[in-house]
Amino acid sequence: MTTVGMDGIKIVGNPQLTTLVGLDNINGGAVEYLRIEGNDSLSYCHIQSICDYLVSPNGSTIIADNSTGCNNPEEVEEACLTDVEKLEKREDGIMLSPNPATNKFEVCSSKFAVWGNKMIRVYNSQGLKVGELKVPDGVESLQVDVSKYTNGLYYLQYVHSNQIVETVKFIKN
Repeated sequence: MTTVGMDGIKIVGNPQLTTLVGLDNINGGAVEYLRIEGNDSLSYCHIQSICDYLVSPNGSTIIADNSTGCNNPEEVEEACLTDVEKLEKREDGIMLSPNPATNKFEVCSSKFAVWGNKMIRVYNSQGLKVGELKVPDGVESLQVDVSKYTNGLYYLQYVHSNQIVETVKFIKN
């Protein structure tokens, strides 16, 4: 049984289900309960909406009796963070530290010092721009204050001459 409604997500007893991809456009912040249980083949649960919900759950959470990788909330949270960590460690792009962040993080890139006309834009998980800062010329790192943001998943976009160069995820807790 799969029920996705205004108040929650319930995915129970679907033995052929292997992934939750396709449900990633749900607003995880609006979900009031999450139940993913008894799906023997389900091993890919760390989609955007589930990760958003687990960062700041609004209600009850049951994740159990699925395949490895989706067998409990801790496994799914770890997979969500692993995706973010892979992005933050890219050597050719933007690096964030720490991620997740509580009050602020440092964003670094060798591209900052080379290019002029640079901006960093921050978007929430619904795609709304919640912040923007200009990157000063000649710097390779910048502190970003996220203390005013609510807990959740965000996207940081590095923009050069009004073209998006790179987008990375970060978590505010």
